[in-house]
Amino acid sequence: MLDIFTYPSTVDVGGETYPEFNYIRKVYVNEVNNVVDYYRNKPYAVKNNHLLAVLLNNCTIPLEYPPDQFVSVATVRAPAIAKHLGLTSGSSKGKVHDGVFYGEGCAEVIFSTEEFFSPDSAAADWRNITAVEVIDHPRSDLGMTLPNGKKTGTETGTAVIAINIPLLMLQYRCFALHQQDKFKELGTSLGVSHFIHMYVLPNMVPRQTELAFVNRCINYLNGAPMGVSLVRHSFVLLDNSHSVDKLIKKFTNISQNKKEKYSTVVKNMPSILYESIENAMLLPDIPVMRQSNWVRLFSRLKYISYLIKLGGNKDVVNNLSELNALRREIKYFQTDRMYQTILPADIMYDIDSELDSILKLM
Repeated sequence: MLDIFTYPSTVDVGGETYPEFNYIRKVYVNEVNNVVDYYRNKPYAVKNNHLLAVLLNNCTIPLEYPPDQFVSVATVRAPAIAKHLGLTSGSSKGKVHDGVFYGEGCAEVIFSTEEFFSPDSAAADWRNITAVEVIDHPRSDLGMTLPNGKKTGTETGTAVIAINIPLLMLQYRCFALHQQDKFKELGTSLGVSHFIHMYVLPNMVPRQTELAFVNRCINYLNGAPMGVSLVRHSFVLLDNSHSVDKLIKKFTNISQNKKEKYSTVVKNMPSILYESIENAMLLPDIPVMRQSNWVRLFSRLKYISYLIKLGGNKDVVNNLSELNALRREIKYFQTDRMYQTILPADIMYDIDSELDSILKLM
């Protein structure tokens, strides 16, 4: 069943459309762009001890290297950097970080990815690179606040963050070269901490917002309250959460009365930023190794539970092969217990309870 979140579907499944949501999508695309543009043009900075600042301040690769050579060196160094910072990777189990992105009390698994990219293409569009991606987070509010390590919402829980270290280093290289040119022209320049706040964190907001929408869908199905943003931007954002929730209710009612494959549900799920929610739920390239493989199931556990609960008993027969594969994944996950050596006891208890609940639904 994890294949649903690993490989994009190439089949046009058709299904229900939500024309009234076109306006909402336009509003949120515009608002997210406003958030990103605002912070790119404000020279705010994170603290020097921020995990990403420590990572980049240890980047001693000459900026003059061409993109392909720079990335080659960064790729060789990435595993050692990941281990030093306590990141989970194919060669290191890492550790749980407390609130690096979502504030104190949020347990965050941060892992290093190895996804291929074109150095020259990335360098040409460096401002729009998303080298640090939100894979899962606990928030359901649509406040679009930056994941800056402050408690900006009422919800806490667990988060999963992916960092493509070579891509992040390349993006910083391009920023630093740009600042060198500005220094020649203006006599001033910005550094690592500014780069993170102006480019890395804002570029995380689109996917963060899309996953917040999915979390609202989960809350609605479970009868849980929606989260509330505790801070506001210094500019006005339109609040369309009421219209969003009306659509979630419609989608939920339709899905609960249809027999569908889980992959079809994800493909047809409405989205507030993309054509399909599938794009926001796909996992990056996580090494299939014992040290890191557990992150795949951990990061998608609540979404799997949501799909099974949404479809109910009528969809179990229709998804037998997916559920049998999931049962094997869970059995391996429970037997291997790699996560037991990393996660704190309260989170392990929640995971075990969720796994038991899923197995009862199957």
